[in-house]
Amino acid sequence: MDHPGVTYMFIPQDRNIFNSMSVYDMRQVNGISVKGKVILDEAVKRREKLLNSGALIHPRPKGFRSEAISSLKVLMTSLRRGKLPKDTFRHLGTAIAGTDDIVRSAYNHLLKIKPIVPNDLEGGWFHLPNKEKMFASFQVSQMFEQSPDPANRVMLSDECDRLELPKLKLRWGLNELDYFSIRRTKEIFQEEFLRLGLGRILVDWEDGVPFISATTAHHHMGTTRMHTDPKQGVVDENSRVHGISNLFVAGSSVFPTGGYINPTLTIIAMTVRLADHVKQVMVSSAAKVG
Repeated sequence: MDHPGVTYMFIPQDRNIFNSMSVYDMRQVNGISVKGKVILDEAVKRREKLLNSGALIHPRPKGFRSEAISSLKVLMTSLRRGKLPKDTFRHLGTAIAGTDDIVRSAYNHLLKIKPIVPNDLEGGWFHLPNKEKMFASFQVSQMFEQSPDPANRVMLSDECDRLELPKLKLRWGLNELDYFSIRRTKEIFQEEFLRLGLGRILVDWEDGVPFISATTAHHHMGTTRMHTDPKQGVVDENSRVHGISNLFVAGSSVFPTGGYINPTLTIIAMTVRLADHVKQVMVSSAAKVG
């Protein structure tokens, strides 16, 4: 498992919204860096049968991934594939109406001029003056949970390395539930933003699914999943490999599912838990021997 990511644009109806979004900027709380995320209500996820997801939002200047550029990309991608996209005339009209954005983007690209954008990792944009004039949109970076799938696995291949040891063969991909969650979550966000009069979401679609900007967040999880039943997992509830008394596994490979957030703190917590358990086992074994 991993955390596939989708990036899209939020075009606010009123630019004064930039003056009321401090919760989504990086800030310090009791000496700890925190930043708000946009998520779906738990009841909505259960009703729609959706996987978890969370979105970070970052302000962007005018012309950054504009609607005209997005429509142009859709048209160019479709032409390369030899077919016309849905809403061809709408995309064509949008691209023509936003010719200035396209020309500006091409000019900046040729001269390697990068737009001035806030440092998303450091934050601090909310304290800038005249935000409603400086920014025109939000870039939304959404990370999704990937469902556990028995078809995704790490295996030994028939090919050997220089030490004559079998190489690893990875089978990984997204399934229908993953794609459904990504697509339906985007639809719900778009419906709610329009209903509340906040603005529009601009999403690049590819084959009926929002364009997946990153298939990996480098959060590799699973393959030695935890389960009390040896037929359904590799390790038991104490991270011990089924059938082997002195072999334990620590790390994200024991996760039965991955959620959508960074797994580091969970890995550390489970490793500390395992260390305590192994210590108790060793103390108990020593007492029996004594």
